[in-house]
Amino acid sequence: RLLLAISDATESRFLEHAFLDAADREQRRIGKEMHDHLCQQILGAAFAVKALAGDLGREGSRHAEQLHELARMVNETVAQVRDISRTLHPVELESGELQSAIQGLADRMQDALPCEFHCLGDVPRPTAQSALHAYRIIQETILHALHHTDATKVSIRLAAKGDSLRIEIFDNGTKEGPLTADANHIASKTLRYRAKAIRGQLRLKFHSGVGTSVGCTFPQTS
Repeated sequence: RLLLAISDATESRFLEHAFLDAADREQRRIGKEMHDHLCQQILGAAFAVKALAGDLGREGSRHAEQLHELARMVNETVAQVRDISRTLHPVELESGELQSAIQGLADRMQDALPCEFHCLGDVPRPTAQSALHAYRIIQETILHALHHTDATKVSIRLAAKGDSLRIEIFDNGTKEGPLTADANHIASKTLRYRAKAIRGQLRLKFHSGVGTSVGCTFPQTS
């Protein structure tokens, strides 16, 4: 029975890591495809439209200004696609630059849900794996706030704590979402998997009338 239990636990850990690795690989692939190919194609279309607008302008066509406006809109689309690709997989995470990756995420979320980020003190750079999982915990918590808690703002903190790092995410939502209400929900399960992958201690809490808080403390060298 003991050997069977050990085997089941080992298989469970393997499946958890396989699930996270597959999800991260797919996000990285999609982000890279968007940045390297889709952005370039859209940018090429913007250049073509702008060139055509210039030709029509020299001919005195009344459609030139409309095409210039279309080119501007296409360029804005390129910027939006690049932002999405960076959100899917920030290149900073490959070298463990968690602080800059979090700041970029907070900046990109401003239009959807205002986020503020505070790095408390001098924070050492974690391993690339720890940085990736910590970033995903923050990202998934923000999305939970956006879709489930009626939050109007999110606060993110990163700090060193002895030989560990700690991330904390707070939202001011008045509703309790599945992250804290249902331990078997995919959102809470995924966060627990990610915390376990970096030997972290995860805390999920809804405070009635205050909001939701998520904290994770993990070793720097996970």
